[in-house]
Amino acid sequence: MSVRQAVEVFGAWPVRQRLRDGIWQRPCRGIVVTHNGVLSLHERDLVALASSPPRAALAGPSALRQDGFDARDPRHLVVLPAGARAPS
Repeated sequence: MSVRQAVEVFGAWPVRQRLRDGIWQRPCRGIVVTHNGVLSLHERDLVALASSPPRAALAGPSALRQDGFDARDPRHLVVLPAGARAPS
């Protein structure tokens, strides 16, 4: 979440204190993660998106990963548009 959102929800002092005490982390400017563990791929994608300019979007493997696509799964050979019929 953005620092602004965190301050609106929790207040400025608790946000500063949790960051200072290492309870939360700030992986990049303007972004707060409300835990101090290793970021998952999903969380890293969300941090990248949240730290990007307005109207930015995930693309390529990051976007596919958010929809559950796993490139290592051999059954996923083709990504079809919604409503399309799979080839035989």
